[in-house]
Amino acid sequence: MNLLNLSKIRRRIRPVIGMVLTLSGATVALQAQATAGAATDAANTASETISLDKFTVTGSYLPLSAEVSASPVVVIQRDKVGLSGATDALRLLKTLTPLFSGNGNIGQELNNGGRGQTFASLRNLTTLTLVNGRRTLTSDLSNIPVAMIERVEIVKDSASTVYGSDAIGGVINFILRKDYNGFEVGARQTSTNNGDYKTKETWLVGGVTIPGGSITLGAQYFENSQLGTNSRKIAILSLEELGALGANPDNPPNYFSGSFSGRVNNSILAGAPELAGRPGFNAAINTPPGKATPLDPAQSLAQLTAAGIYVPISSFSTTTSLLNTSLFNNALIVATRRQQYFMAGDKELFGKNLQVFTDFLYSNTENNGTVLAPSPLSSLAPNTLTIPANNPFNLFGVTLGVGQAAGAPNPRQRLSELGQRSQDNQFF
Repeated sequence: MNLLNLSKIRRRIRPVIGMVLTLSGATVALQAQATAGAATDAANTASETISLDKFTVTGSYLPLSAEVSASPVVVIQRDKVGLSGATDALRLLKTLTPLFSGNGNIGQELNNGGRGQTFASLRNLTTLTLVNGRRTLTSDLSNIPVAMIERVEIVKDSASTVYGSDAIGGVINFILRKDYNGFEVGARQTSTNNGDYKTKETWLVGGVTIPGGSITLGAQYFENSQLGTNSRKIAILSLEELGALGANPDNPPNYFSGSFSGRVNNSILAGAPELAGRPGFNAAINTPPGKATPLDPAQSLAQLTAAGIYVPISSFSTTTSLLNTSLFNNALIVATRRQQYFMAGDKELFGKNLQVFTDFLYSNTENNGTVLAPSPLSSLAPNTLTIPANNPFNLFGVTLGVGQAAGAPNPRQRLSELGQRSQDNQFF
């Protein structure tokens, strides 16, 4: 190879090319520097500018920083929060995303549900709740005022490697409003068509922003009435009505109970309301006949059945769960009253180098009502009850309950005389 050819090769491989992409102006500037001349190394610079149409980069080989997560994140912005009509944080999540369903997302208004507290679970897995990116003492969502939510960030996949085992399902981060300048007040009242359920809500938010500091204040009040099962026909359908709709008569809903007054073993008193309209019903026998004297001879359940005092349940039903407990007008939605107050402030002391901030959140929730049917009494012995053999109303003539012999009859009861079970929960 001669020197001339070698010089040509060197001129081909020595140029250095630099490229800069400016997406905002959709302009690509190409600059080329080439060194020409093997002996003198004199630099000749050429530049050229090309204007392109606007374009979008859909892929990149640029490496991500370690802080950038590949987990999918759903963000609910303030405008959607205001339009949702949600009265609590859990209802907001369930209204605007399909991610929260199942028994891990029971609200505080539900009968026999959260007992005044509200929790959220992604895919029914343990989910961490943050407020302004920080952990709180409790994950109770009822403490978070909806009027003060700026946005909600939801990590849909497990974040346990970052936050620990309480984030197996994911993370919910509620960002509350701050740096707010102005004043906002609102009120809302709702009612069903027949007025059997009502809600009312009021809120106000105000704030002032000054150079180097700000303060935001807010308050919210919510109240709803109790909605009973008797207000909705679908909640009190009988076994026959459910069967007509295609339900399995051998597997009634769980609000049907097998513990009711007048049941002994798998037989029912002839005058029990659960037997009404069925063979063997006798409204006159609404209580077992008592003994004339304690010395009257004992009778077996078979003898009482032959006398028409008791009726075998198997003669008219394939299930022993005959009592529709929803007929007691239990709470479908429990009455709730909630007060919440919020403050956020920050101040620069030495510019951005030293700042102080404060967050204050107060919540008081009262949740109460007659929520369940009267207590069931499925057996005597586990409840430390005894009916002596010589009790005038003990027709069987043997001890029932504590101390009973093997094979003794098992009477059941529903403590209707004591009224419905109620609850009263208060959380701060």
